Amino acid sequence: MCRLLFVFTLLYSTSLFSQSLDGFIGIKFGSSPETVKKIILAKPNAELEKEHTKENTLFFKGLTFAGREVLMIGFKFIDNKFYDAIVGLRVTSSTKIYELYKEIKTELNNKYFVTTDEHEEYKSPYKKGDGLTEQAIQKGKANMYAYWKFKNGDLDTNYIGLGTSNGFFISLNYRNGVLAKLAEEKNKAEKNKDY
Repeated sequence: MCRLLFVFTLLYSTSLFSQSLDGFIGIKFGSSPETVKKIILAKPNAELEKEHTKENTLFFKGLTFAGREVLMIGFKFIDNKFYDAIVGLRVTSSTKIYELYKEIKTELNNKYFVTTDEHEEYKSPYKKGDGLTEQAIQKGKANMYAYWKFKNGDLDTNYIGLGTSNGFFISLNYRNGVLAKLAEEKNKAEKNKDY
């Protein structure tokens, strides 16, 4: 019996760490802006959101994600390679943001693995366990974060991040660690070139 339990635990942990994250909604990390535009604009009601779209970012509106209405979905690029996606999920007045956050977290836990990388931040007068979490989030006095990390071979880790944002929307990030590191280094070099 003990040996059977050991084998099950070994198989479970191996499958847990063998999962990978290689893109977002069918778009592989490293894809070009043209590829992303083509795939997203083929979706029903999708539009390029021109106000926020810049040289290395594309934003789209009119979309749904996991059956939910979104404010926008954005894609970031470094050297014309897609490395970061952000989804802003709309929270309506009848929706409780903390409940929606927990619901999405459960869906991600069910699809990938149960994360233990969770964080909660509170500002006075609110604190963890006071029974006022929903109110604190809605007033911008609390934020919740959870991360699902995936090893990218021997390279940097890819991840999914879920968080509440000032009581107005829930954000989801899908990020490629290698390209994100390159983008950070390039941004840092750009900022420091005047010194």
